[in-house]
Amino acid sequence: MALQKLIYDGSFEGLLNAIFIVYQEQLDDAEILEERFYEPDFFAEAQQVYTDDTKATRVWEGLRKFPQFSASVYRSFLTELPDKEIYILDAVRYVLKTKNDKDYGQPSVLKLAQLTKQVGREKHRMEAFVRFKRTKDDLYVALIEPDFNVLPIISRHFTSRYADQEWIIYDLKRGFGLHYDKNSTQFIQLDLAENVG
Repeated sequence: MALQKLIYDGSFEGLLNAIFIVYQEQLDDAEILEERFYEPDFFAEAQQVYTDDTKATRVWEGLRKFPQFSASVYRSFLTELPDKEIYILDAVRYVLKTKNDKDYGQPSVLKLAQLTKQVGREKHRMEAFVRFKRTKDDLYVALIEPDFNVLPIISRHFTSRYADQEWIIYDLKRGFGLHYDKNSTQFIQLDLAENVG
């Protein structure tokens, strides 16, 4: 049987859906690829993965039985490395089969632990070094370009630390940001050029 390439939209939920398909269709020889890295291959069958929140939730609930490991899966995903899915899928298969989420002798489990450490370092770097500029609208803005997509995991830190002011942290490299309006923090996409100064 030809290698099955599962092409997903690049979201974490999309990745979880691809993992769901691997198990649902019992694919022994599967590769998960983010659509921006996919190149057609004569020797492989490609299948587009459609994101379904119900399927993503089922996979996530299964992984959350291993709290440290599920955090590693998520943080490894945030690295945005083109081959991250290879390690994630292999580690998920191993952990769900053996129920051993701390076997660092298994190469993929070790790789996810290493990636998690790198993302953790970048998270702490952003939390320590983000500097805000005040705009004429009394909004505090920080423009960042982290090595990894850490906005989803720094949100809580900044929301609690700067709860008394409205702010935006915008990731220039990824084109989205966090906006805190003194009530809640939301993901946003906008053009900041005219507001910062």
